[in-house]
Amino acid sequence: MSESDSGPKQVSDPEYHSQNHTAAQTCGWTANALRGEGKCYKYAFYGIESHRCIQMTPVVKCNERCVFCWRDHAGHAYELGDVEWDDPAAVADASVELQRRLLSGFGGNDEVPREVFDQAMEPRHVAISLDGEPTLYPYLPELIEEFHARDITTFLVSNGTHPGMLDRCDPTQLYVSVDAPDRKTFDSTVKAIENDAWDSLVDTLDVLAGKADTRTVIRSTLVRAEGVHARGPLAGPTGPGFDAQPRGDSGVRRGNERVPAGPRHYQGG
Repeated sequence: MSESDSGPKQVSDPEYHSQNHTAAQTCGWTANALRGEGKCYKYAFYGIESHRCIQMTPVVKCNERCVFCWRDHAGHAYELGDVEWDDPAAVADASVELQRRLLSGFGGNDEVPREVFDQAMEPRHVAISLDGEPTLYPYLPELIEEFHARDITTFLVSNGTHPGMLDRCDPTQLYVSVDAPDRKTFDSTVKAIENDAWDSLVDTLDVLAGKADTRTVIRSTLVRAEGVHARGPLAGPTGPGFDAQPRGDSGVRRGNERVPAGPRHYQGG
C-alpha cells in the first residue's frame, strides 16, 4: 500500500493505494470492462461505464465491527484524532490520481483498446464504498458536490450511523446498510462501537424518506443465524425512491471466519 509520509497508516492491505486518508482499489468489474469481459450492474441499470468508475473511500476507519464484513477489522481503528483531514478538492484529486495510477498498466495490455483505456483515464463515476464508514469524513457533503462539479456521478454506501451527515449529502444514489430487524440482532451482528448506533440507524430511515432528489437503496446482508430476518419491520417505507438490495456473504473469507458454519440463504447484489 502506498501512502504519503504525513498521512496515518490506514490498512495493511497491499491492494489499497492511498494518499493520506483517501484510499482506492481497482474493482474487478473495472478490469473486466477494460478487457471487454463484461460490466457490472451499474451499467445494466444506470448506464454507468465500469471502466470509468472509481472505487474509493475518504476514510478507511469504521465505527462498526460487522461479523460478516469482508474487510480486515485490524485496519478499522476508530481513533480519528491523528487524521489531518484533506479538503474535498484534494480528496477528489487524490481519487482520480490513484485511479489513473492503478489502471496505468492496462495501457500496455493488447486486450485493452486504446480508446477504452483513454476513457478510463477520465473517470465519470465514483463509488464511495471501498472500506470504512465515509460519513466519518467531516466534509463528505462538499466532497460529493466536488465530484458532481467535475461531471462525476456518485454512489454513496453508508451504515446509517450518522443521520445528520447523510441528511446533508445528496449523492446520485445513496445506499444504507440495514443488517438487522431489531436492536438485539443488531448488537450481536453489527457490533457497533457507538452506543446509539441502532437509534441513529432508525433515524436514518426517516432521512431516506425525505430524499426527494436522490435515489435511495436499503442494502441487507443475509447471514445464516444472524441477519436472515433483515427484511423485517425496520425496512419499512422510506420514500418513493426506495429500492432493496439483499446481499449474501458466501465466499467472503474474513466474514466466513466470524459467522457460524453452514449454508447461506442468499447470495446476490
